[in-house]
Amino acid sequence: MAKKVEDKIIWENKFEGNKAELKLQKNGVLLFNAKPTYTFEENTSETKWLKDSFKELTEKFPDIEFKILIDVADVGNSEQMTEETKKIYVDLINDPKIEKIAVYGQTWGMQIILDLLSALSRTNKLKSFSNEEKAIAWLNS
Repeated sequence: MAKKVEDKIIWENKFEGNKAELKLQKNGVLLFNAKPTYTFEENTSETKWLKDSFKELTEKFPDIEFKILIDVADVGNSEQMTEETKKIYVDLINDPKIEKIAVYGQTWGMQIILDLLSALSRTNKLKSFSNEEKAIAWLNS
C-alpha cells in the first residue's frame, strides 16, 4: 500500500460557502476536500474560489509542480455544472503547474462528470480511483 502523503501543511484555504478546503503539503501534494453544491450559483462560486486559490498558490510557490488529491465522497450526486464551471475546470486541468490529479470517493454520477472533464481537457492528468490508497499510489508513481 502506498504511504499517505506527508501531513505537514504549509498553506491552506477554506471556502466559506460550503466548507470546501484546500491544503498544500510540504511535498507539493494539494489536498482538495470537495463539498456538495446544490445550485448552479453555489457551484460557480466554489469553482471561482478554487481557480483564485490555485492562482494564489502558484504565485506563492512558483517552483512547485502540483499533484492534487481530491476527495469527492461528500459531494455525492449534488454537483451542478454550468458551461462556465466546465471551462474553469478544464483550464485548471490543463494548467502546466499541475502534474497529476487523482480523485476518489465518486458516485457514478460524479464519474460521468470526471470522464467529461478528462475528455475535454485532452490530457491524461486526471484519473479517478475506487479508494484513497489507489489514488495516492498513482500520484506517487
